[in-house]
Amino acid sequence: MNLTMTALSFLGLANYTPTRYKYQEQEVETHLFPVAFTQFVKPDELKVVMTQQAQEMHYATLQQKLKGVVTLTPILIPEGKSEKDLWFMFDKIVESIPNGATLAVDVTHGFRSQPILMLAICFYLRLVHDVEIPHILYGAFEARSEKTNITPVFELTPFLFLMDWTIALDKFIKLGNADELSKLMATAHQQAYHQPSNAGVDLPKKLKSLGAHIQHITQALAAIRPQETMETARSMIGIIDRVSDEVSTWAKPFTANLSRAKREYGRLISDDDKPFSTAGMKAQFNMIQWYLRKQQYVQCVTLAREWLISQLCLLKQRDPIDRDDRQSIEHMLGTWISDVKKNEPPSGVLFGIPEKDIAALFASLSDTRNDMNHAGMRKNPKPAAAVIKSIEHLVVELEQMKIKFTGK
Repeated sequence: MNLTMTALSFLGLANYTPTRYKYQEQEVETHLFPVAFTQFVKPDELKVVMTQQAQEMHYATLQQKLKGVVTLTPILIPEGKSEKDLWFMFDKIVESIPNGATLAVDVTHGFRSQPILMLAICFYLRLVHDVEIPHILYGAFEARSEKTNITPVFELTPFLFLMDWTIALDKFIKLGNADELSKLMATAHQQAYHQPSNAGVDLPKKLKSLGAHIQHITQALAAIRPQETMETARSMIGIIDRVSDEVSTWAKPFTANLSRAKREYGRLISDDDKPFSTAGMKAQFNMIQWYLRKQQYVQCVTLAREWLISQLCLLKQRDPIDRDDRQSIEHMLGTWISDVKKNEPPSGVLFGIPEKDIAALFASLSDTRNDMNHAGMRKNPKPAAAVIKSIEHLVVELEQMKIKFTGK
C-alpha cells in the first residue's frame, strides 16, 4: 500500500451554498466540498479537475481556504460537449495518477457526466494501474436537513466493488471460473467482522464456506474429476439452502444468481452418489454439456471420450474404473476402427447401434482429443474454429447415441 494519499476532486460552475457536511463523526462547514473532503481524508495532494470557467469562479477561493493545508494541483479539462472532450478528460485524469497510488475521490461538484466518467476511471485505474481507492465520497446536498443545515456525505466505494462482483459473476456464469467470486465472498465475510457499525447484527457464518465450495466445484470440473464434482456439488447446494439470508445481507450482488447456481450445478449430482449408475452416467453427460457451454473444450472432449468407454464397459458388464477392463474396451474399439479402415467394417449391432457407427464416433473423439491435448503438433492440424465446431457436433452425436443406449 502506498503510504501517501492522493485526492481528486471536481469544481463546477454552480454558486455553491454553505452547508455543514457530515462524514462519519466529522463535520465541516463550507460552501466548497473539496475543503471538507480534505479534512475528511487528509491527503498529501489534492488534484482539482475543472474547466477554465470553473477555475475562474472558484479556484482562487479554494486556494485561499486550503493554503498550508494541502498541495493543490489543477487539472484543466474541456467543457465535455462531445465524446472527444470526454476521452480527453479520461486521458488527462488517468495520466495524473501514478501507478500504485492510493487515491481518494470526491465527485460532489462533478458536472454533467463527470461523476459517471469518474467511476469508470476509478475502475480502470484499479484494474490497469494498480491504484488503491479507499474512498469515493459524495456530499449529498439534495439530502440536506433544512432544520440543521447538515448535509450527509455518502461513501460510494461499494459501487466500485459492485463492478468487481459483476466481473467475477460474469466469469463464474459464462466460463465456470470461480476464483474471483470465491475471493470476494471470503473478503465480504471477513470485512463484516471488522466493521464497527456491524456490532449487534447477525454476522455471516457460512458465506466464506460457500465461496470455498464454489471454487472447489469449478476446480474439480477444470481437472475433470466427475466423482469429486458430484460430491462437491451436493455439498455446495446444501450450503446454498442454508445461506441465502447471509448472501442477501453480505454478498448482495450474488443473491440473484443463487437459484441459477443451484439449478446449474444440481444437474451434476448423481441421485445415488454413484458415478457409474444410470443417474451417475447422466450427471457425467451433463458435465460434458456444461464444459461445452463454458467453452472448456479440452475437458469436454476428454470426458466425452471417457464417457463412451465407461458406457460400453457398463453395457459389456465390465468395471468402468478397472484399468484392464477399460483397456479391453478400448482394444475392442480399436479393432473395430482398424476393420473400418480395411473396408471390413464390423457387422455387429450393440443396443440397436451398428458397431461401425460406435467405432466412427470413438475414432473422431480420440482424434480430436489427441489434437487438442498435443497442442496440434501434427501435420496439417485443424484450425481452432474447426476443432470447436467438431466438438460441438461430436457432443450432439454422443447424445443421440446415449439416448439409444439408455432409452433417455
